Amino acid sequence: MGAQPAQRVQFEPLSFGEQLRTLRRGLELSQVELAAACGISQTRISELERGRALPGLRDFSRLRRVVPLDLNASLRAALLTFEANAR
Repeated sequence: MGAQPAQRVQFEPLSFGEQLRTLRRGLELSQVELAAACGISQTRISELERGRALPGLRDFSRLRRVVPLDLNASLRAALLTFEANAR
């Protein structure tokens, strides 16, 4: 009875919206609270989190004031979200 090889588990990267929602919740902020703190409408926060919109540079800059977004990971996630929505 030999050891069985370990199964490889492949994780899908989080979309930008999923990253934003996870970080916002980790900060224990509601969408309304985040919107007020960074000067973006709650509707826009909701659109970003649901993948209905992608952040522009202004959005990203304002979000970064409150949420510790990693620029490289966020841009990569936004690109993946854009590509998935383009299909």
